[in-house]
Amino acid sequence: MHRTWLFRSALIVAVLSLCASGASAQQSCPAPPIPPTPKANMFSEEQENHLGDAIAEQTIRRFRVIADDEVRSHLVRIGERLLQHLPPTSIRFEFYLVDLPETNAFVIPGGRVFVTRKLVALTNGEDELAGVVAHEIGHAVARDGAVDMSRRFRQVLKVNEVGDRKDIYDKFHEILENIMRSRPDPDARNRAEAHQIDADRLGVYLMARAGYAPNSFADFWDRFTENQGRKGNWFSDLFGATRPESRRLREITRTLGVLPRECADARPVPTLAEYQKWQAAVVAYAGLGHRERIPGLISRKRLDPPLRGDVTHLRFSPNGKYILAQDDSGITVLSREPFRTLFRIPAPEAYRAQFTPDSERVVLHNAALRVEWWSIADKERIAAHEIALLRGCFNSALSPDGTLLACFGGERDVRLVNVESGETVFQKKEFTIVSFYRYLRWLEERSDEDSPIVYFGFSPDMRYFVAARGIHNLALDLKANFANVPLRNSIKRVVGGGFTFLDDGRLIGVNYDNPKKSAVVTFPTGDVVMNLALGSQALAAPGSGNYVLLRPIDKYPVGIMNLETKKIFMANKTEALDIYDHVFVSERVTGELALHSNTSDEPIARTTLPLTRLGTLRAATVSADMTWLAVSQRSRGAVWNLQRGERVFHVRGFRGAHIEGDMLFADFPKFQNTKRQIARLQLTQKAVLGGPELSEDNTSQYGPFVVHFKPAKKDETTRRDVTMEVRDARNLQVLWSRHYADERPNVFVEPADGAMVLQWFGRESHARKQVREDPSLGVHTTQLREGDYYLEAVNARDGQRLGHLVVDSGRGSFRIRNATVHGDWLVMTDSQNRVLVHSLSSGEQKGRIFGVRATVSKATGMLCVENAQGQLALYDLATMEKRQNFAFPSSVSMVRFSNDGKRLFVVTDSQTVYWIDVAASTAALSSGN
Repeated sequence: MHRTWLFRSALIVAVLSLCASGASAQQSCPAPPIPPTPKANMFSEEQENHLGDAIAEQTIRRFRVIADDEVRSHLVRIGERLLQHLPPTSIRFEFYLVDLPETNAFVIPGGRVFVTRKLVALTNGEDELAGVVAHEIGHAVARDGAVDMSRRFRQVLKVNEVGDRKDIYDKFHEILENIMRSRPDPDARNRAEAHQIDADRLGVYLMARAGYAPNSFADFWDRFTENQGRKGNWFSDLFGATRPESRRLREITRTLGVLPRECADARPVPTLAEYQKWQAAVVAYAGLGHRERIPGLISRKRLDPPLRGDVTHLRFSPNGKYILAQDDSGITVLSREPFRTLFRIPAPEAYRAQFTPDSERVVLHNAALRVEWWSIADKERIAAHEIALLRGCFNSALSPDGTLLACFGGERDVRLVNVESGETVFQKKEFTIVSFYRYLRWLEERSDEDSPIVYFGFSPDMRYFVAARGIHNLALDLKANFANVPLRNSIKRVVGGGFTFLDDGRLIGVNYDNPKKSAVVTFPTGDVVMNLALGSQALAAPGSGNYVLLRPIDKYPVGIMNLETKKIFMANKTEALDIYDHVFVSERVTGELALHSNTSDEPIARTTLPLTRLGTLRAATVSADMTWLAVSQRSRGAVWNLQRGERVFHVRGFRGAHIEGDMLFADFPKFQNTKRQIARLQLTQKAVLGGPELSEDNTSQYGPFVVHFKPAKKDETTRRDVTMEVRDARNLQVLWSRHYADERPNVFVEPADGAMVLQWFGRESHARKQVREDPSLGVHTTQLREGDYYLEAVNARDGQRLGHLVVDSGRGSFRIRNATVHGDWLVMTDSQNRVLVHSLSSGEQKGRIFGVRATVSKATGMLCVENAQGQLALYDLATMEKRQNFAFPSSVSMVRFSNDGKRLFVVTDSQTVYWIDVAASTAALSSGN
């Protein structure tokens, strides 16, 4: 493993390394070689604790910390056992599991040790996990993190000492705001490697003192890094050919060699069965990592009936008896006769699931390489596996029976991994070259299964595996010890542009040179069954029958081609579709699933899926009296009367929303023959009244306002020489307009307070012009740097300026994500997981806290932010002091204050609405409850 101080968006996190776990003290073992505190360290132990708190607050939202005491109890016991063999310290060591798609462990200043679930899954026993923890403790007691941050403070802030907790927090914020001004450190790599070796040495001694087998650390490190025992030597060192991983293994082995013999022997530890039971519980854990805590709760209510998520994938089982329906939050398994739900699989962010060839299980995996097997008969998960690969996968595919995982990885290699053991059973290095453009596209589209870098396919009978990309291809016989299968040119031509196995002996592929010369061929003989003219489409085999599914087809997301007639005979308005002989299953606009015969328009059967969690909301609003709630996902929306607990509308998706009285004004996009319009829904009478059409592009609804950018010339870019119109969403009448000869602004709107923030980059001519014309800004044009921002707040109803200011981003050390105005408060969220509060009148910065989703009550001066999944915090805007914390049992989807600020309104992705008494909640904190 490796250790790095990672400044990702100025994120300061120590990503460190690995070791094993503990038993009773061994008095015959020498004490751990704890180095003296470096003079370069400006932090006392107590100050380092404050620094660790700041780093934790800044980083915690980027991953899910599992703080559940029952789940992490075994890890905590290991850590505490190791700590017994250290001298007394005031560093507050804590041990947490963390849900990251990496096999890693890291420690931040102040002694917080984080171990990923995937690493726990990789260990072969408690000794190995103790080694990981001991290594991280080694970094902490050597004060490596504090020393590195001391160096940053001196270099960037020019300070040589720090003060109390507030001073440390303020200086840490300054680091985040100026990190791009820091100079590269040429010695950082060598220093990091030396820190690693020192932490390894201390960890090995600590393991031995605690009664663990220290040699297990070397075994684990060798296996984890796929080093294969290579340690390098003086000759490879001389020419710089020794990998850091090999050099570390050599030093670990050397340390093991100088320990007394009795220290290197294994000691009794809890049984392997006990450890594996806990290990399985860690892998299986599906909660948010915390317990519910909602002080001041007035009431909660489930939305009933709920808003149903978009079904993204439908699939018949091989025997035709079952169907799976997959959405953003999970998978519903249904029987075909009768057509009804059997059970639900929670699987957020999973790739397309599949039935095993025997139709007895559902298997699935995700981008983090977590694989799950579910029994249809038992309606429960029967296994979960975390696949640990050092350099991860650009794209992956799971075999039909769920036993093999195909991966195109960071070494441009194609490999097959045994899911149960986690071992690589086949590897082909340097399979293809990945262009920088394709790599960037992969970063943006990692969840897009239809455009992988390398196409993978398993034959349904699990006999063959094929990988292809352009001219590069590979075929293996899985039943013959992964023997290479020579491919004829007829196959090579059609697999390089994407392919799928239609059955055990045929595949269909897109010719990568000319899609019009695509074909169906026999496999592995390569006989051409038929030639086809296709486009650059993703291909999928049907549940059964001589068909192929094409995505997309013309203006539809999916269509079915009959391979006997070579004609597309069906296209679907939603992306989920499958066919089994003459019966197909699709999702209706209403959200129901329907079974149809391809010879009749009337459905054979229909069913309604169970409650699903809310995905990403495209629009959400609540009425001023909190009676009406309207939300929309991608293709479906709904409106509820919260007082009566009824859903009054279930409609197609909308992109903007505003409720005035009992009237909803919402932006409904074009659908079939209906043009885009701001439709009016009369909520009490449950009537759809229609509304004015929106024919223009570059137009968006923000609550009661519609913003349109109109270029001076038709078909011209809307970045320069444009007119910005702000319209009334109720009737599209123009409230005010402004022409920008230079750059147009980015727009942030606060619907509740009727304010708008216009944002330009400091390098743009409009920003420079405003700075020249207004000396009160206190900024000269020569002071504007790349990445700085000029912000102007205006009244959204009449365009009158409310104030303006320049924000120094430290040469792009952070980016503004959102900005809103509430009286004199300008509240921004940035790319560093922070909320920044400025005075609009003076431009002075009033406060900085960590969090996102900033919601403000102008009436009471309270600020609500989210800083971890399912967790909110209340702050007093005047003092920036925290007033309360809330922890919900599921992720937060929407937060609003009532107009008087006395109540907090929260919607979670479990489709539960919460009303919270703000005053009662803050009083509970004051009383210690």
